[in-house]
Amino acid sequence: MTQVFGLLAVVAGLVVVLAPFVLLARRIRRSNAGARLMGPLDEIYNVGALKTRQEQQVMEYRAAPRPSADDGPRS
Repeated sequence: MTQVFGLLAVVAGLVVVLAPFVLLARRIRRSNAGARLMGPLDEIYNVGALKTRQEQQVMEYRAAPRPSADDGPRS
């Protein structure tokens, strides 16, 4: 019986230690902070990803502006 309690204590300890890391990982994924932290390393070691990201930024910059509701019909 003491072995069961010992095993439960070890499992509970692991949960207590690892739970903050899980919560931190979720928060980083939601806020996109991982891209900011890993961006420079990604640029060094994964040049293809850098070029893709640069192309996406150029395409976002070149996107045509949408007409606003105040413009009225064009003729």
